[in-house]
Amino acid sequence: MKIILVLTNTHMEQLPRTNSQTWLRAILNVVKNHAALDFVVFNGDAHTIDTDGDGIPDACGGQAEPGLWMGSTNYAATYVSWAIGYAMSLGVPAIKLSAGTIVGDFFTESQPPNAFATDGHLWSPIVVMKAIFDSLGIPNNQRLYALSFYEHAKCATARGLPCVEASPPMWAEQTVQGVFSRIGSGARLVAYEMGDSTPVQPTWTTSQAIQNLVGLMAKYGIDGGSFWRWTSFNNSEDQDPALAQPIKLRGVGFNYTSAKTILECYYTGACLLPSVVKPATYIASNSFTANWRNVSGATGYRLDVSANSSFTSYVAGYQNLDVGNTTNRNVTGLNASTTYHYRVRAYNGAGTSGNSNVVNVTTLSATGPPVVITNPATLIASFSATLNASVDPHGLTTSVYFQYGTTASYGHTTATQTQAGNTYRNVIANISGLSASTTYHFRIVATNSAGTTYGSDRTFTMLSATGPPVVTTNPATFVASFSATLNGSLDPHGLTTTVYFQYGTTTSYGLTTAPQSQTGNTFRNVSANISGLSASTTYHFRIVATNSAGTTYGADRTFATLSPTGPPVVITNAAANVASSSATLNGTVDPHGLITTVYFQYGTTTSYGSTTASQTKTGNTYQNVSANISGLIASTTYHFRIVATNSAGTTHGSDRAFTTP
Repeated sequence: MKIILVLTNTHMEQLPRTNSQTWLRAILNVVKNHAALDFVVFNGDAHTIDTDGDGIPDACGGQAEPGLWMGSTNYAATYVSWAIGYAMSLGVPAIKLSAGTIVGDFFTESQPPNAFATDGHLWSPIVVMKAIFDSLGIPNNQRLYALSFYEHAKCATARGLPCVEASPPMWAEQTVQGVFSRIGSGARLVAYEMGDSTPVQPTWTTSQAIQNLVGLMAKYGIDGGSFWRWTSFNNSEDQDPALAQPIKLRGVGFNYTSAKTILECYYTGACLLPSVVKPATYIASNSFTANWRNVSGATGYRLDVSANSSFTSYVAGYQNLDVGNTTNRNVTGLNASTTYHYRVRAYNGAGTSGNSNVVNVTTLSATGPPVVITNPATLIASFSATLNASVDPHGLTTSVYFQYGTTASYGHTTATQTQAGNTYRNVIANISGLSASTTYHFRIVATNSAGTTYGSDRTFTMLSATGPPVVTTNPATFVASFSATLNGSLDPHGLTTTVYFQYGTTTSYGLTTAPQSQTGNTFRNVSANISGLSASTTYHFRIVATNSAGTTYGADRTFATLSPTGPPVVITNAAANVASSSATLNGTVDPHGLITTVYFQYGTTTSYGSTTASQTKTGNTYQNVSANISGLIASTTYHFRIVATNSAGTTHGSDRAFTTP
């Protein structure tokens, strides 16, 4: 058992500190070497405080976290600094000393003006606690931050300040990230006091708060303390909807709530934590992307989508939908201008978690101004780059282009592209003639009959004119039983460059492909076919490039070869030679060691209806397959896919489409 000792002083302002020194010395000298002592928290307040800001004390101080939000020279911070220093002089290690530090209070974190606080504004308590440790010269790895960490909606503590709402679990994670951004790494963090804060949201129960806090603490390496409240102060509070439900009810028999079972389950590691659902993205008229946080130990997730928050009915196809081991899903077939609700449950072989929190999302109107997102630039070389964005034309024919230049006034534009429809699609533009070692700004711009929309500004910085090569290891392709194709991208960076792949069954590699020579200042794809591999084996590989300025190693990637025999592997490739009444269908097949029959299905819908003549393929490598079709109708969209069958099974390729002129 470990003990957190909270020492509360309601005379923090008292000087000299003779009385404080007397009682602290008496207590700390007794407990400082006790094996059960985890750490000491210095809490409290002044004897009397000014509650209405008129400069006149009018109430007794509280017995809670010290008012660090009043700044580093206020009585609370100066007392905490003195108490920690005094305790250290008595031989208590710094890592066992802290003060209750409230985090996640939007009002104090915003540091609004306050005439009585240090520098005339309120302070983030975690910033003040860090300043105290700094002033005492305590190294990061000897610091302990005792967090008072309560979950609540972000704006519940705004107290009139402008605030963009975030759900309790989202604001809790943003709070933790904000703490680390302020204090850095190396210190120990303990949520010595944690809970579900009032006013309680009906959609965010104490059980969910516990589950989410446990998950956050595990994710970010924060130790736990006591959950508030374990027990109500009186029986009537058990059923008070304005209060967080206690874990133990005072009513007849002192019954425990479901939170007790949850805690036991997670302390023993027998349960999956529920996920936390994040806001939807790519919201369109008839679709959106649902997002959620990964759960450690989960092997998949089940998604619910409903038009009502009570989930008494579901969108067709989205009740308990198994979406696999992913943290997002595109939800389609929705109505425009409609509010939907979604939640997920994590699962693995041992069972399924409880429901996550619920996120609401309202689809766009059927038509309207385009919606755009400026995405990061890629393939940034010395004199060229690729600009990227996403656009939803919002149901109207839309013109889209990029603005770019060395300032946010831009000055250059890319060629205009035309887009139509009600879904998001990627837009790219390659630009050249840029200056080396120069920072550029860019944004996407889209216009339709409903208006013009400008994406946010982004920047990128060009490479120097010459330098070490720039490489990226890309996924392997055409992975068969005994062979594969390794892929990467390379910018020689203005110098003659030798490039090759290392590969093997470990990250020591041991094998290399033949060197290739590349020159120039642009990115290009590099690939190498390898054979003589072992079936059913995992291989590692990476790209390596060398020039006179240095050697660059790409990141390690892996692939697993297929078994010696099995169902065929197929890829539906783009159609070619599309004319008004004919076309050539293309695909790729690996017979997977067995005699395989392959053909194409095609037609004006994904039900197809027509097939090409069967072809026979054998072997363990990928082979191109094509079929000429005729008798098509002009100005018509056709769907097609490749289908292959052997004694181990039948495999269908993905659907593709083409439109006859």
